[in-house]
Amino acid sequence: MSKKAKKIGIIFLLVLVTILCVALGFKTRYDNRIKIIQFEPQGPRQSMGYMLKTNKDKLIMIDGGTKLDKQHVSQKIKENGEEVEYWFITHAHDDHYGALNEILKENDDIKINNIIVSLNDEEWYKVNDENRFEDIKEFLSILKREDIAPKVREAILREKISVDNLNFKILKLKSPEIVENAGNNQSMIIKVDNMFKSALFLGDLGVQGEEDFVNNNLDEIKVDAVQMAHHGQQGVGKETYEKINPKICMWPTPDWLWDNNNGNGFNTAEYKTIETRQWIIEEMKIKQNYIAKDGDLTIEIW
Repeated sequence: MSKKAKKIGIIFLLVLVTILCVALGFKTRYDNRIKIIQFEPQGPRQSMGYMLKTNKDKLIMIDGGTKLDKQHVSQKIKENGEEVEYWFITHAHDDHYGALNEILKENDDIKINNIIVSLNDEEWYKVNDENRFEDIKEFLSILKREDIAPKVREAILREKISVDNLNFKILKLKSPEIVENAGNNQSMIIKVDNMFKSALFLGDLGVQGEEDFVNNNLDEIKVDAVQMAHHGQQGVGKETYEKINPKICMWPTPDWLWDNNNGNGFNTAEYKTIETRQWIIEEMKIKQNYIAKDGDLTIEIW
């Protein structure tokens, strides 16, 4: 074989090895993706529900929505194995815990291994979230039920929970000292990553709690995807989103809230969704927006 032929053979081999390495890296990264399913609200109210699937098909739930979302959420879980490894509840508002509350009440045929919460005592909600107190009281009571209580525990600040390829980290717990927009500002904030990419779930965090959260997590909050706080309206401010600097925004937002429509047309209600849309889409130029009004949506980050 001539020297030229040998040289060509070596170059061909190197190119082949390079292609194989790139393909293997591509496959490894894809198999390790963060897979998030954002649920469409099944009732007229705003609600928030997310299902995450690991690379070994284990399920993790974040909130779930209202009691009207129960049947839909339950069905989706059953279609994916009937077992939830961890169920995180960001805060005690029924548009977040309602579906889980109904599943627990009805002893639905779903296995839930762990329920992670960050909740105040009953008296706190009676004083600071009076309008929702009776519903919250029922939820707290169900969590104390003999068959459920062993699965329930309070989250620990900065703890990490790993399930297969996904790592969950608690960046914020309840904030009982905040009594303005009190219930929403109790939101537990959860970061999920796969060592390559990351997503942040803000719950319903409001402006009263955002400064401390940001200042305490400056090295943690820059992520690839973010769940828009308080359904995309009247949650955290533009500066917080700029510091998060996401490429993907997940909006747990029904159609009427997306257009801020109280029945009299575009932007006729009192919410701030249109202002938030302007920050994200027009000013920050974020092109990947997943909106719950458009149905159940699968977001893959890899």
